[in-house]
Amino acid sequence: MTIQWGAAVGPSNQFRIGIEFSQSPATLSSSTVSVVVTAKLYLQSRYTAYQDSGADWSMTGHIGGSGSTPFSNRAGGEWSNSNIALLTTQSRTVTLSYTTTATTTVNASVSGVVAVPGTATVTASWTTGKRPVSAPNAPTGCSHTRTSDTHHTVTWSNTSPTSVAAPYKNLQVERQTDGGAWARIATVGVVTSYVDKGTVANRKYRYRVRAVNGSLASGYSTDAEFMTTPAAPTSVTAKKNAAGGIEVRWTDQSPFNTHFEIWHAADGVWDSTPLATIANGVQPYVHASPSTAVTHTYRVKSKTTTPVLLSAYSASSNTVALTAPPNAPTPLAPVSTAVDANDTIPFSWQHNPVDTTDQRQYEFQHRINGGAWTSSGVIASSTQGGVIAGGTLSNGQTLEWQVRTWGDHADPSPWSTVALVPLSTAPTVLINSPDPEGLSPYPSSRVTVTWGYSDAESNPQARWQATLYNAAVDPIEVLTGSGDASSATFATAVTDGDSYTVGVKAQDSTGVWSAEHGVVFTVAFAKPP
Repeated sequence: MTIQWGAAVGPSNQFRIGIEFSQSPATLSSSTVSVVVTAKLYLQSRYTAYQDSGADWSMTGHIGGSGSTPFSNRAGGEWSNSNIALLTTQSRTVTLSYTTTATTTVNASVSGVVAVPGTATVTASWTTGKRPVSAPNAPTGCSHTRTSDTHHTVTWSNTSPTSVAAPYKNLQVERQTDGGAWARIATVGVVTSYVDKGTVANRKYRYRVRAVNGSLASGYSTDAEFMTTPAAPTSVTAKKNAAGGIEVRWTDQSPFNTHFEIWHAADGVWDSTPLATIANGVQPYVHASPSTAVTHTYRVKSKTTTPVLLSAYSASSNTVALTAPPNAPTPLAPVSTAVDANDTIPFSWQHNPVDTTDQRQYEFQHRINGGAWTSSGVIASSTQGGVIAGGTLSNGQTLEWQVRTWGDHADPSPWSTVALVPLSTAPTVLINSPDPEGLSPYPSSRVTVTWGYSDAESNPQARWQATLYNAAVDPIEVLTGSGDASSATFATAVTDGDSYTVGVKAQDSTGVWSAEHGVVFTVAFAKPP
């Protein structure tokens, strides 16, 4: 109970009056049109006071009335709650407003209490709040206008923004990027447009707008999805196919484009219009029945339809000549590096087409020391390599070789340059320590390997490699060096009682490596005291 009390009257036996307000319904909603405000008038006495014939009361202000009401406060004592008597209950209906509160003020007086002379008064008031507003109506017609990739104007229409019952206070603009989560990019006043300068190229965007008033929000008005300028494709290639057309391929760099424009140049002169426009996901593009009298080069643009935007040109593709012999093969291997004629000698090259067709045939020829050429004849194969069997040539000479290839054109490429390959007997390496016979265990935890080097053509040792292996013949440590060294010490500590393998190979001054010579040994050494 919350009572607004007035001042007490009387010398010692005193009384006072007070008013208690209530409202129904107590909680307001947007659908509440009016409330009933009730005022209860109470009399409280100090010590015993009663009036069987009734105390005279009067109420004026927003709630009025008068009368005489008997009461009996017999609890005695000071201002006891037991000495409170209800004299009257009065009420009024208050119509709610969306814009202003309503105050109910009551002036009351009570007199005629025989035991306590005088008149008690009180003035009290009650405030009824504003009628709550409803959520605003949703905007409509959200759309955007493009100025550039980084400048878009979002517009919409407000729906009854000045409505008293559902007013607009602000509008919230949200943006979606690449189909991801929505993010609020601006809160604006009651306006109908917003300029977004936070977009970039090669992205997909969408806008939506809603109205708010306080904690209430309308539904959204959503724009259609649109793209900014797509990125140009990369890695454009052109290749002749078996049907005589040219297949154009590229790498798409735009995740949301819809089409590609294929542009064509004949003998290096670009056409004024696209050769073709194709939907995204259609690769390769096949240029059917192209002219055989000119060369062909291609480039590609990426395209969107909402809005219609075109990327920059891609870099140009390779140029395709439909009926041209290939260029001379390159690179060749081996060249200038000595090999041992006792071993099988492998050869390789790269077919270099002008018209993008694969190698269909090749011819390989070789000679010794500038003598007569020996030809393989024309061999139908796409393999870009061959071999000369070991033992068919002699060391101490120089092998010369070259190759030419065919594509779809009837004529071959020019012969490649002549590759010179010294033929040299591989050197020999023999390990002296650890014991090559495996009879004497190695007496230390650090292994030093020593070896002897020999070369049938007296070519000096140019490089060497020593490898320490465990019992499973897995490499533990590899040492390399240049020059004529004949020993090397490994940093790895070996374990007493275990078995190991050590291997050494060497390269002579012509570039030929020996076979690796290996020795298996065990370790046995006295532990320090």
